[in-house]
Amino acid sequence: MRRDNKVKINELIKSKRIEMGLTLEDVGKKVGVGKSTVRKWETGDIESMRSNKISLLASVLDISPLSLLGIEEIEITDKHLVSSNDYSGSFIITPEVKLDYNDLTPEGKKQFAMFLKYLQENYLKEGD
Repeated sequence: MRRDNKVKINELIKSKRIEMGLTLEDVGKKVGVGKSTVRKWETGDIESMRSNKISLLASVLDISPLSLLGIEEIEITDKHLVSSNDYSGSFIITPEVKLDYNDLTPEGKKQFAMFLKYLQENYLKEGD
């Protein structure tokens, strides 16, 4: 995984926390970690966090979970999204992870498209 966005993510966490008037302890309590863990996220001493913490932290900071993964917000308009008339697909990644695209909200479809674009830009094998 690319880590060239590490500083940006750290700065995002800290700036959003300060902007919202939250202390390290406030964020830690809401996310279920200690204030030292939040400080380490902000300084980059912890480069990855558990998926459940990403979701909670994003909610506390009122940002997209994709932002915490270093996935830039991209302009996704309705024309980029397939309609249920155009596509009726389910994705099964593991037995526990199943997704029917048509069950997603418009915002969910936007987040899904951004994540796929991120994967495409960063994780395709050479020559693909």
